Order: sequence, then structure tokens, then C-alpha cells
Amino acid sequence: MDKWNQEIINKHPVLFRNAQIDEDTGERRFSFECDKGWATLLDVLCSYLTHRHDSLISSIEYNEKIGKDSEPLQKELDETDWPSVEQIKEKFGTLRFYTNSITDEQHAYVAFAETMSGHICEVCGNSGVPRGGGWIRTLCDEHTK
Repeated sequence: MDKWNQEIINKHPVLFRNAQIDEDTGERRFSFECDKGWATLLDVLCSYLTHRHDSLISSIEYNEKIGKDSEPLQKELDETDWPSVEQIKEKFGTLRFYTNSITDEQHAYVAFAETMSGHICEVCGNSGVPRGGGWIRTLCDEHTK
């Protein structure tokens, strides 16, 4: 597995909680079916999708530190059906990001990221455009060669 894949998984464990566990390393494994050029886009998207979850965790930790009741926050954390990533891939030169249990707001984030991927080189992350006759890929001028 590429290092950038593992970094995203480790940074956003709630989204990748259903990923397979590697028996040798104990790390979660998930197949990213796209190139590293979209790593930043994926990281930002995952941050938006987990913002409420991460905010609740921080608030609970802070409340515990100052001795304030965290029960309502813990209840929301426990009872919310958090999204889980099912598949990430490239198709027709753009990102496809499949999850379960997302809100309308989260769906808008996914749609925006998928649209933006059509302007980002899949290989390096620079500006790109969809190119190709048979297999369409979004690439910069340098990676088109």
C-alpha cells in the first residue's frame, strides 16, 4: 500500500473503520483505485465528512478535562450513523467516492470533490484537464506525454 493511502486512512479512521485489517501490521487496508495526485483533494474531503465527529470527540475530551458533563455529546457521538467509505476510484477521468450513510450536506461535499477532480492531474496534483481517446484521465501537460 502506498504511504499516502495509509496516511489518509490513519487520519480519518471513522471513515475507514470497515477497511480490512492487515494481519501482519494491524493497520487498516483499503484499495484506493486512483493516483496520488488526488491525495490532497481526498484528505480535504475526508476532513469535511468527519468534521462533526472530530468536533464531538474534541468537545468530549475538553469537557472531561474541565470536569463538565459530556453525556449529551457522547450520546450524539454514539447514536449518529457516521459515514463509511465503500470505494474510491477514478472513472472517466474523475473521482468517484462511494460511502454509506451520508447527509445531504456531506453528499454536496462529495459532489464538489468529484467535480474538482476533473481539474486536478491524477498523477501530480497540478492543474489538469480530462484527456484521452479510449481511457480518459485528467492530466497536466507534463503527464500527458
